[in-house]
Amino acid sequence: MKSLEHSGKVDDMSKKLLRIELKLKALSESFYRKFLWDDIREEITLKGEKLVSRRHSVYLDDEEIDYLVVTDKSVYVAEVKFKPRHEDVGKLLAKVDVVRKHYGSKNIVVILAGALISREVEEYAKQKGVKVYKY
Repeated sequence: MKSLEHSGKVDDMSKKLLRIELKLKALSESFYRKFLWDDIREEITLKGEKLVSRRHSVYLDDEEIDYLVVTDKSVYVAEVKFKPRHEDVGKLLAKVDVVRKHYGSKNIVVILAGALISREVEEYAKQKGVKVYKY
C-alpha cells in the first residue's frame, strides 16, 4: 500500500516539475526574444531599413514562426530556443521555405537564438547560412 502511495507522490512531483520546467522555458525564451529584438533593431538601423512589422508565434501555412520581423527590404526569421539542437536548425530552414513563398522578393535573414548553443550546433547552423545569437 505504501509503495502505491509513494508512487502517486512521485508522479505528482514529476508533473509539478514538468510544469515548472515548461513555464521557465517559456519565460526564458520570451526574455531572449527581447535581446534578439535589440540585435535585429540594431541591424535594421545600420542597414537603413524601415520596420513594417514585428511578431512572435506567427503561423504561415500551418508552420509556427517563433519570431518574424519584416522591413521594407528584408524578412528576419528566427527560432528562439533555450538549448537548440541540430533538428531545430533543419526545422528553421524548412520554415524559411514557407516564408519565402509569402515574401519572395525580400531578402531573408535566418537566425537561431538561444542560451545553451553547443559549438557543434552553432557551426552546423552557420554552414547552413543561419546567423547565431547566443545569450
